[in-house]
Amino acid sequence: MRVDLGELVVIAGCAVALVTPDALADDEVVLERINESFVLERDGRYLEALVLIESIAEPGSYAQLVGERSGTLRAYMGDEVGAFEGFRASYAGDEVASVTNLEGEPFNPERAIEAIRILAADHQVVMINEAHNVSRHRDFTRRLIEALNEDGFTAFAAEGFAPNVSGQVASANGPTRTASAYVHDPFFAEMIERAVEAGMDLVPYEVRRDQRCQPDCSPQEYRWARELIQAQNLAAYFENNPSARMIVHVGYMHHAELVSANDPNRGYMGGHFTRLTGIDPLTIDQTHGTPRAHPPSRALNDHIQSTYGITESTVFYTSSGVAFSEARNIDLSVFHPEVGQMDGRPGWIFASSAREPVVLSSALLPDTLPLLVQARPVGANVDTIPVDQLLIETPSESFTLALPPGTYDLYVQRPEAENIRLEGPISVP
Repeated sequence: MRVDLGELVVIAGCAVALVTPDALADDEVVLERINESFVLERDGRYLEALVLIESIAEPGSYAQLVGERSGTLRAYMGDEVGAFEGFRASYAGDEVASVTNLEGEPFNPERAIEAIRILAADHQVVMINEAHNVSRHRDFTRRLIEALNEDGFTAFAAEGFAPNVSGQVASANGPTRTASAYVHDPFFAEMIERAVEAGMDLVPYEVRRDQRCQPDCSPQEYRWARELIQAQNLAAYFENNPSARMIVHVGYMHHAELVSANDPNRGYMGGHFTRLTGIDPLTIDQTHGTPRAHPPSRALNDHIQSTYGITESTVFYTSSGVAFSEARNIDLSVFHPEVGQMDGRPGWIFASSAREPVVLSSALLPDTLPLLVQARPVGANVDTIPVDQLLIETPSESFTLALPPGTYDLYVQRPEAENIRLEGPISVP
């Protein structure tokens, strides 16, 4: 269940939904802190933003939004468990996924990346989603970018891209905090980096400031207008690049292939896109197939794990060769396996990337907690997104960063204090 919210604040050049200041006068203090947390996030002061948002003892009408802010920030900072917990209330009204959908006939599991490559051969556009508090979804899309680029996909679009995302990335030699609304997660930034390294176009399609209907439209009207405008912006790219092949990374179910038969203005971006362009995208859901990330799908994921024992990201086919989808109006679902911890970090981080667990002594750190440790390549622009960052809230003898080979400077954020750079740098062979 997603909440329709009112006014918008512009972050990274795109519109992010917030609440109207006059919605509930009693909640003005809460609203002020929520808005301030977005400003701190935009400035890269993630720990301050988290401390501020979690200091709201009685969020009142905004309890769900406060939880989502906490979950999103914790995802950025490498706290997977906290990220899941923050969003728990958001799924309270979601339909519980039925295990019976995968019972009654044998299903054939296939490796997800290989299966998608085969299916994508007949498609010009592939659309895949994420939950905004699940870094693992961004990591899977990164793998998909690498694979599909080899197969001729030439463009990468993502929800929240700033209108000038390509210029920002090029001028800073990497993704900056204003390149996208969600780029603060190092795994989102890595998606962008892989697309740029592959020579792919970065395509913004988010609603621009000059395209917004507010304040002349209601929150519900804006919701549907956003879906249509996003599709129109993608369609405009194909008018100028008719032979392009594109991967589109969306939030939640924006890529659903559905438009109302009674009102063509009411529909999802995926449905509008097909109506406008005649292009049938391959649409992929991974939000229902991630253990612990989507509570209504818990039983379904447990059934898959116990029945099939999957050890890697998987797509299921019926005996007639049709890909299984748990999500409505989506072509197929990807199911990720339950993966344990490795040196205190989620094991999926190291399963299919160049990242290695780098265990460091906590003696390097200041004594006061909480802290946020960040790693950037030596000489990197300080406005670029860290390669990894980790929230530390409890004392321990060591902490683990997830870093590919290279040489890194380490920085520490402290609440309401100047950032410090640790002695170093450190090298990862």
